[in-house]
Formats: sequence, structure tokens, C-alpha cells
Amino acid sequence: MARWDGSKWSPLGSGATDFVAAITVLGREVYVGGNFDSIDDLLVGGGFARLGDTRAAGFCIWHIPQQLEIVSRGSTVTLFWPTQAVDFVAQSAPTLLNPQWTDISTTPEIVDRRYSITRETLRPNEIFRLQRPY
Repeated sequence: MARWDGSKWSPLGSGATDFVAAITVLGREVYVGGNFDSIDDLLVGGGFARLGDTRAAGFCIWHIPQQLEIVSRGSTVTLFWPTQAVDFVAQSAPTLLNPQWTDISTTPEIVDRRYSITRETLRPNEIFRLQRPY
């Protein structure tokens, strides 16, 4: 599986864990079947101009939503997110009011098929998010 970023093709994260055997459309839903337990993004190409309310011009990418888990213990916070979110960046901001997001520079470790970052929290109202850089 591959991804087009507007100028070049690149591998689609880790892709599917095995193989995609079938892709079909029923009404407005897209179904993917195969021998896999996770998949990063779903790319669809065909003779269509729209998918739902989105202009698509024969090609569409659905980025599977990623969940950020936050565990706070004393003065440390640990962030966890799925490893299929290979091109996402963890960010923090000092407050929710007019947040100024900055990338967290700590390199994530992989623990139980999830990325993990543990750090001291110096600001009591610090907030976190996952952001796709493109």
C-alpha cells in the first residue's frame, strides 16, 4: 500500500498487517476485507467526482482517526497512541485558551504496539494533541 502526498508516492505507514483481499462500495459506504488486524489509511480510486459531501475527482484518502490516551501521575504525564499513527506528531500547548501548539521533541518509545512518551509537566493547564503534519 502507498500514499500520494501531492508530489510523490511513499509507503503508507506500516500498511496492513497482512493483505487486503477486497474493497467494495455499497451505497455510500466503503468496505475493506482481508487478512489484517490493523490498517493506517484507506485510499480509494475510481470513476467518481464526490464521496459523500467531499469533492474527490476519482481519488480519496480517509485518515483513520487516532486516539491519544493521557495518563497523569504526580508531576509526570504519559501519552499513548497507536503505532499505526506513524506520521502523527505529539504536541502540547500551555493552555486551551488561544493554544500555541509546539511539537514534543521527545522520541516516542513503542510499548505494547503503542507509542509512548513520558515527561515532566511543568504547567498545570498544559494540553496535548496528535497532529498530522500535512
